[in-house]
Amino acid sequence: MAEEFYLFLSYKGKKLKFKVTSPTDSLGTLMEKLKQLNAFDMPAVDPSGAPINYFFGKIDESGQEIILNPKVGKTEQYLHDYNINNGDSLTIIYEPIAG
Repeated sequence: MAEEFYLFLSYKGKKLKFKVTSPTDSLGTLMEKLKQLNAFDMPAVDPSGAPINYFFGKIDESGQEIILNPKVGKTEQYLHDYNINNGDSLTIIYEPIAG
């Protein structure tokens, strides 16, 4: 049996242990699964009505937060593309889409 895979996520001061049922899912798919759980308050639009994109973020070795882009060009990105391992801590970053 495969080892269970967890990520520790934080968003707006709230922390969550997120079980990743399929570590081979794309980052975009993982974000959609997270939003479906309703574990964090992640509205689809900001107060002005602009749509919001959500991304995973990671603190690199120098202490800088990097955005884990779900796609590079047309290529889907995965946890292994960013060297994300079982038990790693990630943040949720939101960005309103300019209209």
